[in-house]
Amino acid sequence: MRRRYSLYIVALLLQHNYIVLAVDLPPPKADQYKKIVIREVRFIWGINAPIAVFGSQIQQESGYNEKAKSYAGALGLSQFMPSTSEWISKLYPKELGLNQPLNPDWAIRALARYDYDLYKQNAAITECDRHSMMLSSYNGGQGNLNKDKKLALVKGKSDRMWWDNVALFSSRNSEAFIENRNYPKIILLRYQKLYITWGPLVECKFAT
Repeated sequence: MRRRYSLYIVALLLQHNYIVLAVDLPPPKADQYKKIVIREVRFIWGINAPIAVFGSQIQQESGYNEKAKSYAGALGLSQFMPSTSEWISKLYPKELGLNQPLNPDWAIRALARYDYDLYKQNAAITECDRHSMMLSSYNGGQGNLNKDKKLALVKGKSDRMWWDNVALFSSRNSEAFIENRNYPKIILLRYQKLYITWGPLVECKFAT
């Protein structure tokens, strides 16, 4: 069954003009969360939500391990730090209720809500650029992204384009810079295609 599913994904990727050099697979537990991801993301983003982005993001964050805990203390599927999960639960009490980062349903809805807030804060030329900024902010903070945008403008680049513009500039240390720039790249350019059967993708035709 797993082999047949993998071949189906490859066929879909070829149909959408993706070149498949190596076949990644979603984590084994991803499929059990498919319906929850679709339901919770649509609750926040609406019926046309780019589900594949969020399926991919959860893979990058936790590998669909609802008990995941990072060395820094981030928890659950969405890897919220305790202060972040407490903050967002208080900001949206009707949508999120009590702070429950280890509850998969809560973690997925909180990720979708946080992403949507960041998406609204970051205007961009294309949806790929906008989602890239959203993901950069999720990983490294909106404050740091705002500084990167200002640096891009100083260097004569656009603050409304991520690829080859904002992505090139940062005052972060080298380790944080590399991690942050790889985050949207892995999610949008590598893993997102694995979730094409879950829902719409965000196209990144010119991203490098």
